[in-house]
Amino acid sequence: MQGVSASAGEILKADQYIFAPGPWLGKVFPFLAPSITPTRQEVSSSRTPAGDLRFTEAQLPTWIDGGKTPFFGVPGNHWRGFKIADDNRGR
Repeated sequence: MQGVSASAGEILKADQYIFAPGPWLGKVFPFLAPSITPTRQEVSSSRTPAGDLRFTEAQLPTWIDGGKTPFFGVPGNHWRGFKIADDNRGR
């Protein structure tokens, strides 16, 4: 690549480029669409009251159970709650 057009004629140049548009990758780069299979996984989030520190990164690390039915969990954003998700490929 010679560069990435950012705005109003501005070109960003780098040695390497990383694009992470998630399931929209095939729309951003149509030539990749035949090899992209976006899936959907169910996610459950729980919020806690402000000031409750039980689910911060210090108390609740990110984890994954890679067994027959893989699940993962991460502390919530803004130190409020946590997220648990099924890591099987969804529809």
